[in-house]
Amino acid sequence: MIHSRSLSAVLLSLSLLAAAPASAREHVGVTLSDTATVADKAVQLNGVGLRSVLFIKVYVLGFWTESKVTTTAAALAGGAWKVQLHLLRGLEPEKITDGIQTGFERNSAAQVGALQARLDTFKTFFAAVNKGDVIELAWEPGRGTVTRLNGKERGVIDGKDFADALLKVWLGDDPVQEDMKAGMLGG
Repeated sequence: MIHSRSLSAVLLSLSLLAAAPASAREHVGVTLSDTATVADKAVQLNGVGLRSVLFIKVYVLGFWTESKVTTTAAALAGGAWKVQLHLLRGLEPEKITDGIQTGFERNSAAQVGALQARLDTFKTFFAAVNKGDVIELAWEPGRGTVTRLNGKERGVIDGKDFADALLKVWLGDDPVQEDMKAGMLGG
């Protein structure tokens, strides 16, 4: 027989466990959860990178995958993934979209013609962002590349080819920043 005092202690312990935060990693003042969900699939924090320009910290990027990856090829061959950009400063939409366009041209030049119409649509999903905002880009197999700003869905782009070219902006042969690529791949 369980006494009411023992039952109360057990219930209190369970409620404290349920309220405890999920395991997380901190990077440059940004806390990133070790696990997340993309299209009902569990993903784990694969790595973290910091985008900086001339010593100005622009954003912290977290990269979640279904299983640990250490190469670009493995990341592209894997299942669901997401990147989150935690803005450390405000940016105009052109800064974001011009950077992505350049990343496509530098890392997926042969495919840009076939991707350009979808890339132009993708660019319309962005508005000015402020310090503290979070941009999420997620590959959801069977649905497409989903863009969210502060948790609100902005749009979806079809095609694994588009998702691969987008991921190559950070993980391609000519990434936006080499040390960020290394961090995203767990280096």
